[in-house]
Parts: sequence; C-alpha cells; structure tokens
Amino acid sequence: MMDFGIARISRAENQLLSGKTMGSVHYISPEQAKGDETDCTSDIYSVGVMMYEMLSGQLPFDAEDAVEVAIKQISDQPKSLHEIAPQVPAALVEITEKAMAKLPQNRYASAREMLDALDTYVQNPSVMFEYQYITEDAPEKVVKRTMNQKKAARQNHPNESAAPRGKNAKRKRRTIFLPVLFGITIAFALACLALCWLILNDSSNLMNNKADITLGDYIGMTQDEAAATEQVVSGQISVTWEQEYNSNYAAGYIYKQSPVSGRTVREGQGVTLTVSLGTQYVTVPDLTNYVQADAEQQLKSLGVSVLVTQAVDTSVASGAVIRTDPAAGTQVESGSTVVVYVSRPQVATTTKVPSLSGMSVDDARTLLVQNHLGLGSQTDQYSDQPVGTVIGQNPAAGSTAKLNGRVNITVSAGPEPAPVEPEAPSGSGSDWWGSLWGGDSSSSSGSSSSTETGTEQGTAGSGDSSQKPLTDWWSSLLS
Repeated sequence: MMDFGIARISRAENQLLSGKTMGSVHYISPEQAKGDETDCTSDIYSVGVMMYEMLSGQLPFDAEDAVEVAIKQISDQPKSLHEIAPQVPAALVEITEKAMAKLPQNRYASAREMLDALDTYVQNPSVMFEYQYITEDAPEKVVKRTMNQKKAARQNHPNESAAPRGKNAKRKRRTIFLPVLFGITIAFALACLALCWLILNDSSNLMNNKADITLGDYIGMTQDEAAATEQVVSGQISVTWEQEYNSNYAAGYIYKQSPVSGRTVREGQGVTLTVSLGTQYVTVPDLTNYVQADAEQQLKSLGVSVLVTQAVDTSVASGAVIRTDPAAGTQVESGSTVVVYVSRPQVATTTKVPSLSGMSVDDARTLLVQNHLGLGSQTDQYSDQPVGTVIGQNPAAGSTAKLNGRVNITVSAGPEPAPVEPEAPSGSGSDWWGSLWGGDSSSSSGSSSSTETGTEQGTAGSGDSSQKPLTDWWSSLLS
C-alpha cells in the first residue's frame, strides 16, 4: 500500500512530518499521528478512510490545520455512515468501520482478511458481520477540547496576537509537541489494554474450551456429503441450509457458502450453505396485441431478458406485440432472452386511383396530384361527350396503384363527322353534249325520254329547227 499523502508533498499545510511520521494527516492512522511504529494495519486504516470518503463523499476528519486533524485522528470517532449516507449497505458500513478502528487490534489483521470480508459481502449483500471490538477509556477528547478552547480564546481575543514574538514562538512549539506527548501516553495505554485483552481472551478460550478452526470448502458437495463432513458432524460449525435456483449447479449441490472457505473462525461458528434447486424454467405468456411496455414488464417479472424488434403486420396496431420468440406457451430457462416482435407504424406505398370521367384534362391532373399520382399519356377519341372531356382511364377508377404512378387517359374529340359524297362532272363535258345535241347547258339536263324522242325525229328527217345543228354536223361529216 502507498502512503496517500506523499503524492501531495508540496502541500505543506496538509503534511505532518516528524522524526518517523510522514503523510497526509487526513489518511494517516492514529498510531502514525502519535509517532508510534506502524504495520500493515496502518495501511488498512488508510484504505478504510478512502472507502469512507468514496461512500460518503467527504473525509471522516477535517479541520483548519494539520495538528487538529491529527488530534481528531487519534481521539475522535468519525460520523457514522448510516447517518450521512443511509443508502450504503450495512455490510459495507461494518467493513469500513472495522478498517478505521482506532485500535490496530480491532482492524483486519491483513489485507487478505479484509478482502475475504468484501468477497463475503459480494456473495451475500445482506450479510451481517457483527464484529466485536476492544474498548478502552481514552482521554484524547479532553485534549482536543482543551486545544479547541485555546483556539476559541485566541479568536475571541485578537489583541493577544500583539504579544511579544518570543512568547508566540514558544506557544507554537508547545502546541506542536503536545500531540507527541499525548501520543506516547495513549500508545502506552493501548499497549496495556491489548495485553489485558490477550490475557482475558486466552483465559476465555481455556474456559470455553473452544479453538479456532479453518472452514472447509463445501461448494460442489451435495447436502448429504456436507452433512457427513467432520466439522459438521463434530459440531465445530453450525450449518444453516438455504435453497435457491442456480443454472450453473445441478439440483442438490451446494454452490455458495458464507463465510467462505479458508476463513479462521471460532468453534461453533454458524455457516450458511446454499443448495442449488437447479435451473428455473418459466412459461412464455401470450402477449399478442399487448402494448410493448406492458409486455416487457410482464416478461421481466418472470426473470427473463427482453429483446424488442420491429416488424410489419397490418393486422396488428402500431406499437402492439405481434408475437414472441420462443412462442407463447414455451418453457424457457430463467435469465434467457425472449425476442418480442412489435408492429411498427405502417408506411403507405400504394394509393387508390380516383375516377376522372367527365373531367377536363386540367382538373384530372389536379385530382391525380392530390392522390400522389401523375398524368400519363393522353389519347383522343370521337364520342358524343364534349370536346376535351375525359371518357376513359387506365388504371381504372377504384383500383390500387403505386405512389407517384401514372394514369393514362382517353379524351373526347367530339362527334365523328359525316362521310363526304363524290362531286359532279366538270362544266366542259356538259357544253360538249349541249353542242352535240344543239341545246345549251340547261337543256342538256332534261329527261332522257325527251332526248330520245328528239333523236328519233331527227333521224326521220323532220324539219324541227331544234335538231338542225345535229343534221348539219352529220352532213358535214359525210361530205
């Protein structure tokens, strides 16, 4: 163990330095403060001070100067951890108080013994050590009170500081050496008490005829095997049996003992042996449609770990449990992990196609955008609907389409026009026939019966003036 104060040697006001004592007065043991010889129990005291500060957040002794702190280390008892840190377990309080005992004999004899006590606490946090301490009447309280009174007198009479410097120097030297004198006295008293305690302890052992024994190791034995050991059969130890579930040991085997093996105890000491009940199994409940928080709480109350993962299931509300793995009704080991699948919020990827029939192209485009769709191709087709009106669409109205998909439309081009009739022959042909028959263009459009009658009359040599041109033509042709 290192001296906690040497690392701060530059802070002279917190140091106590004499013939054979050096270190920070906040962590030194009472025997160090008195200038007595130190051993491993002095280091255990320093460890106890460190534990006290870690558990409570403050030093056990503090004052304005090093001398007062040293006197407190010798004569005062620190404020109980139960009072300033009630949340600290009782076993840790007992360990800390034993390490900080004023008498070295009341502390742990070695670091191993203190470590065994800490190990016992780790295995069983509810353990109670119930240490027995040697008591003595120490007059240091009177010394401390006297020094405090002197200090108060100096504060109440500041004019005394103007006294001659020689007298102040003598008083200061007297104040410095006073703890050394009281330290020697206290050391002598402690030595006498320790001697008396050893004599009385040996006498008590002789009268009680009880010896110290070393506890055997019972972990891994069955209850019957442990009960048949010599220490149990002879009554050297008194066994208290407990049973708990444990996955690392088969049922019926001892997996924990307190105090631990190797400890030196007095004959008749009580020992607690815990027997394993084997692996504990629980049944996974049916948590379908449970809210996630309720499902986790119910599983944790059964002693299993929970791993939550999200999945998609449209039949289960968002945030509710879909299923578990292992499934409901399965037997699982206590402490194992159960996976809970929770329905995550649904994200829409499709939309319903609206009806565009009867709309204009612009209105159809607006409605499609509102439904997260786009306008696709546009085809014109004759119909009896007004021009520019949507008369068809693909996909059809009411169907499902992907978001941002396209809808093709068919637009009315109005009614289909009537078929076009062929045109009449040109006017030059009519004039030719008119000249051929000797009439104008209007007379050539007469009935066929009139033409035929006229022809027959011309052939017979009639003297009708209307047929004369034709006769002249034939006559000129023959000549």
